[in-house]
Amino acid sequence: MKVLFLTAWYPNRYDDMAGLFVRKHALAVSQSAEVCVLYIHPDEHIGQTEIVTNQIGNLKEVTVYHPFIHAAALKKISKAYHFCTAFKQGFAKIQQWFGRPDIVHVNVLTRCGVLAWWMNKRINIPYVITEHWSRYLPQNFSYTGALRKWATTKVVHKASAVMPVCENLSRAMRKRGLEHPNYHIVPNVVDSFFYQSERLSHTKGEPFTLLHVSCFDEKSKNVKGTLRAFQQLLAQRNNVKIRMIGTGTGFNEAVALAQQLDFPKDSITFTGELPPEAVCHEMQNANALVLFSNYENAPVVISEALATGMPVIASNIGGIPEMVPTECGLLVEPGNERELTERIIQLLDNYDEYNSQTIRQQAERYRFESVRDELMSIYSKAMEETATN
Repeated sequence: MKVLFLTAWYPNRYDDMAGLFVRKHALAVSQSAEVCVLYIHPDEHIGQTEIVTNQIGNLKEVTVYHPFIHAAALKKISKAYHFCTAFKQGFAKIQQWFGRPDIVHVNVLTRCGVLAWWMNKRINIPYVITEHWSRYLPQNFSYTGALRKWATTKVVHKASAVMPVCENLSRAMRKRGLEHPNYHIVPNVVDSFFYQSERLSHTKGEPFTLLHVSCFDEKSKNVKGTLRAFQQLLAQRNNVKIRMIGTGTGFNEAVALAQQLDFPKDSITFTGELPPEAVCHEMQNANALVLFSNYENAPVVISEALATGMPVIASNIGGIPEMVPTECGLLVEPGNERELTERIIQLLDNYDEYNSQTIRQQAERYRFESVRDELMSIYSKAMEETATN
């Protein structure tokens, strides 16, 4: 089976972490099929289109960087023209290097979905959709515009399957009129080394270590709220520290706020961005993950924490309640800093009640093999239905 991934988000030369969860889905599928990814990236730094290819095992990647004009009057026309031209060039490269795909897997609507819809109409290749975007959620609602809604509805209707990463996102999409008889919840993938890691036991008297891992986008992740809650925590418990992992648009403001709050020496550390293996090591040596977001779908970092057997304290929003049952951690209302402080103290005082093996069991559905098998089954059904129609 040849599977073509069309994705709006993917790791690229400007951001290694962008859409990393899409690459992991592709890698999972590549264990049982031939996979090629086509990713189109607008680039204001170049004057002509550049096509970059890469191969990871059985996974081929084609990235098309195309020129982008920022002039307001030309922005939409230029964007559409260059996107379509880049797709044509990228698909020609794929046909030469990879061949004709048997099925297309769209990641993130809507433009890539339109391309898959066109391919289905033109050459009868079925397609499925995975949606990650929080734009359908009321806290981050940006699913607007008559043309976008019309195109998205058409694309979803014609898909063989629609696969949001959590049930909450599925409900939000349906609420926006994106009905389909074949919705499946297919979660993101967790690297196998998270499951293989050994947790270090917490010794009484040692500092209780909290971990925050995010892209430091203040609008969604509420990093500043996390820092203020940590300040309240230190007023009640002094043998606690927090490690802040990641970087992003709000990183410098977060560091500045931490300096302003004047935390005790060594109580807070900003590590910057770390590779997945290093994040895994941090989780082995920490006691709990804290993710105090304003809105989310299904954060991969929570799946990773569960795979290591670490309890989680997170906002009661999006797909998080699906991921964190009571035996795996505690939920807090978004924005309620006092409640976050109370929940951390509650977990700290009852830490022995959380069993790492029980928590790991919750993460079994995120294994490469589990997600691969589910996707392969959906692909096969889609191809069979297309062949009989």
